[in-house]
Amino acid sequence: MVRAMAEMGQVPPSEVRKMSRMPCGKYLARWLEDSVRPHVARSTYSTYEAQVRLYMLPALGHVPLMDLTPAHIRAMASAMLKRGLSPITVTNTLGTLSVALGQAVEDGIIAANPAARVRRPKYRREEIMALSEEEVGRFLAASRGEREYAMYEMAVKTGMRFGELRALRFQDIDFESREIHVRRAVTVRHGEEHWGPPKNGRARTIVFGDNLAGTLQAHRRRLAEEKLAAGPAWEDRDLVFPGRRGQVMPATTLHTRFRKALRRAGIDRKIRFHTLRHTAATLMLRSGVDVRTVAEILGHTDPAMTLRTYSHVLSSMQLAAASKMDALAPNWLQENH
Repeated sequence: MVRAMAEMGQVPPSEVRKMSRMPCGKYLARWLEDSVRPHVARSTYSTYEAQVRLYMLPALGHVPLMDLTPAHIRAMASAMLKRGLSPITVTNTLGTLSVALGQAVEDGIIAANPAARVRRPKYRREEIMALSEEEVGRFLAASRGEREYAMYEMAVKTGMRFGELRALRFQDIDFESREIHVRRAVTVRHGEEHWGPPKNGRARTIVFGDNLAGTLQAHRRRLAEEKLAAGPAWEDRDLVFPGRRGQVMPATTLHTRFRKALRRAGIDRKIRFHTLRHTAATLMLRSGVDVRTVAEILGHTDPAMTLRTYSHVLSSMQLAAASKMDALAPNWLQENH
């Protein structure tokens, strides 16, 4: 952008040179405001801003942009790892920095992107955890009657993300056609709500069955009673899974209740709420639902992502299929001799 403006005579080369001497911290602040904030969701902006504020500014903020080297950036990454931050966090931060510096290259402020020459730390992909069908039964049985039960059942049966469940409104549910319209997600950081589209930026529709419909109807009646009891203190936002006063459900409240439900069900493995999404996908695949349909339900933009994420499930299914196919030949030979 700056280079093009300089060539058009709008920004003199001396101004470009001046910008190249600005401290990295000042450049990154400008980048956030000019190149990030206007074009991304608030939640995405908050993530980038936190990476800049927490990791980049302390290590690189004072370094003139033109003097920034791969060595500076490697030192930042090394310090992050020594602090106990995960390799994934370091990798994501390096990726954000590379995008910012790539913009500086495109604008003609610096000649090359020093972050592009820094290796990302190695990390093992987190093992996908999922509840078995028997564990799902125990978990839901142990949660029945609890305020969060409908949320748990919907998560297990639809694979919706936590942010999508928190943002779901009753107007998004068509009980006649049995369709859930996933249009938005919400996160809460430092008490501030960040609303936006689902993770991949696209809305989707999920069909649900009669049992879940009955659960949701009963849940709706329960919320009506809570609203009546709360009176003016209730925030009437039409949320399907609100907090105790109709507000966006606090994450800490949900996770505390979730852990208690797991203990009641006798499940002592390291399970997160997001595990219910993996459970939904795993059970659908093992039930014979094709990968493309599972991808559509989960909101994956590409079925290849579903294949990569749940390759372990598909491998076990292939083994079972191979065993079934292998048994065909002896049966066929026996029947034809």
